Amino acid sequence: MLFPIGDENPSGRRPFLTWGLIAANVLVFTVANRWPFGGLGGELPMSVARDFGLVPSKVGGHPFTFLSSMFLHGDIFHILGNMLFLWIAGDNVEDKMGRLPFLGFYLLSGVLASATYLVYTGGSSYVPLVGASGAIAGVLGCYMVFFPRAQIRLFYWFYFFVGTFLIEARWFLGFWIAENLFFWLVVGSRYASGVAYAAHAGGFAVGIVAGMLLKGHLRRSGRTTRADRLTGFAGSREAAARPSARVEPGPVSFAGEFVDPRAETRRSGQDFFGQEEAITDMLSEERMDAALERYADYLRLPYAKPLPSWAQIEIAAEFFRREDFEEALKAYRRYLAHYPAGADAAEAKFRLGVILARHRHEYFRAREYLLQAGLEHPQPELREHARTELKRIEKLL
Repeated sequence: MLFPIGDENPSGRRPFLTWGLIAANVLVFTVANRWPFGGLGGELPMSVARDFGLVPSKVGGHPFTFLSSMFLHGDIFHILGNMLFLWIAGDNVEDKMGRLPFLGFYLLSGVLASATYLVYTGGSSYVPLVGASGAIAGVLGCYMVFFPRAQIRLFYWFYFFVGTFLIEARWFLGFWIAENLFFWLVVGSRYASGVAYAAHAGGFAVGIVAGMLLKGHLRRSGRTTRADRLTGFAGSREAAARPSARVEPGPVSFAGEFVDPRAETRRSGQDFFGQEEAITDMLSEERMDAALERYADYLRLPYAKPLPSWAQIEIAAEFFRREDFEEALKAYRRYLAHYPAGADAAEAKFRLGVILARHRHEYFRAREYLLQAGLEHPQPELREHARTELKRIEKLL
């Protein structure tokens, strides 16, 4: 027995839409399958499957079944498997796309997955197609493109051997789609009945294409954090060993304390044009010396538009790694000024606390940052480092 139970890829916001889709599927399952009153197995009545499932031979007169079939499931194991995969991958894809675009993508994946199955059967089959797996396959395909190095946790149980292990998404999902293609194209549906492998392949292909089209745009729009360097979304291998942070937005604002973030989009001269874009390009290409030099010019501009959040935190981290703590201090403060509830806010607070305590000896201000970092940082080891630093400060006060 081998199946996924989670991933090491926390999302930056609450995945309300993913939760809503799971809830909608469960609600339809309990009503349509009369579960648990119709039996613990929750088998879908054939009359419901024929009326609301997608039947290739009669879909022309019932186009609504392209959508209704996505929310029907054959039995309890069918819905449990589908919802598990949606729960694992949906939150991260929703986080990057945004809620409404994700909903449109999910439904489109399901419709095109059903269309693939329709073409494969030639429109002559009388067997109803039901299940969200085509739409979820689209989410999985997009997840593999967005987060190829994200760690998927698998549970295994072979006789007396029970445990879990981690595997990169590109390998796990690559094997998953290869298995589906094998049963579809090599074994054939005669021997793999009951599973619409063609729909899985169609949905996965939609996800791959959508991921390839959207990933670059989303990266350039600033929906990238240092945590994404670990999963492959930001495309930097060098940052895999660096600490990262993803936190829920909080109510605290630091905008008035550090720098004035006004005039974010004003462009008053030729010297201004292209500075932010140049810096982000240099960071993406890991040309750190050039990026820091251009950053110094950027700071002298009278109306500097904020860098994308991932770029600002990466600049600050590079100063910190080079032990240029004064510039790191300014860069981390600038990040909090523009992104007080950003995904790396806890990371910025932790680094500010360390700089203020160890290099500026401003212990009271350092204590405030470290207290917040000790509560907010998603990495247990860094929360512990913050608490250790706090204990050292308390002895000095």
